[in-house]
Amino acid sequence: MINYREVWVKGGYNKDNKDYFDNSIMAVKKRAEQNGLPEDAAADVIHQVMLEVADGRQYPLDKCPCGCGIDKSGTAITHEMFSRLDKMIEGIKKLESDSFEKRLMGMREEYDKQDTIFKKLGRKLKGKRK
Repeated sequence: MINYREVWVKGGYNKDNKDYFDNSIMAVKKRAEQNGLPEDAAADVIHQVMLEVADGRQYPLDKCPCGCGIDKSGTAITHEMFSRLDKMIEGIKKLESDSFEKRLMGMREEYDKQDTIFKKLGRKLKGKRK
């Protein structure tokens, strides 16, 4: 189990604001909730991004690549989480016209892909994802 706060601080994402981690996590969860996503969706996105950072991925600390103009240390990583949530939202909207079974199978396939990636990284997920 990785400590997200440690990963965040070690990556330097808190240099502008010591509360940036908490604010970012709350914002990601709020965005998921506002769009009707289950709580696990935000948790999965946070976990994916933090796992990548723990494995060496670095997001810019000085200028967000999305062009938003918010040039704080934790903006790029937070916007990456937003981007992944937005992709989920778009995917769900596309699936709304399909049958319930097709939607479930699509979600299952996506989770299976994610689990394959984690296994390739040599990490086994135990218990509930955070």
